[in-house]
Amino acid sequence: MKTNKEKFKSMNSKQKLEYIWEYYRFTILGTIIGVLLVGNLAYTMLKPKPNFDNHLIVTAMMTLDTDKEELDRAYFKENFNSDIYYIPADWSVTDQATIVNDQMMMLKIQVREADVFAMSQARFDRYMEIEGFDPFMPLEEVPEFKPILEAHKDQLLTAKGAEDGKEHVYGIKIEKSNAFQGATILEPLVISLINPPKNMEKALEVVNYLLQ
Repeated sequence: MKTNKEKFKSMNSKQKLEYIWEYYRFTILGTIIGVLLVGNLAYTMLKPKPNFDNHLIVTAMMTLDTDKEELDRAYFKENFNSDIYYIPADWSVTDQATIVNDQMMMLKIQVREADVFAMSQARFDRYMEIEGFDPFMPLEEVPEFKPILEAHKDQLLTAKGAEDGKEHVYGIKIEKSNAFQGATILEPLVISLINPPKNMEKALEVVNYLLQ
């Protein structure tokens, strides 16, 4: 009886490729995904970055209008010196796409390319469930936010802080926002701030615009 090594040597090129794919496809796919993520990380960290005061990430179930996305980018840059990054995703399910999107968002948090989040509640809830991970700012601790919190007191989302174990306001839930031309958002959004945002004054302006 031939060993696997002997069988492999006797195969033609096509058979060898089929054999390798059959037995090592998950390893190959995992390696490819890992290389892409590392490459994206290196590119993100090393590429020249525009000098934005804030970065807005919008992630929820949505349909994008690619012709109008540039209008949003131009508007946010001109009015708030902020960029805007859309991540269409259904955060109520866990699949390969949501895992990749999650890695991308974590990367943006780590390299300080996230300041204001407009996300689905499913995405917000996932962040709040990660033990010891508390990326968002307690909004009630920011004096400038008191008028906003009072105006939206029935829409506030609270959770216990990872550091002090106390209840804090980490999000403001809105049913819809008229702030976007390049995307039709298909579910309610939660507005949150990364702690701390790069520019609090500009972050406040962005949040006010999203809530109008």
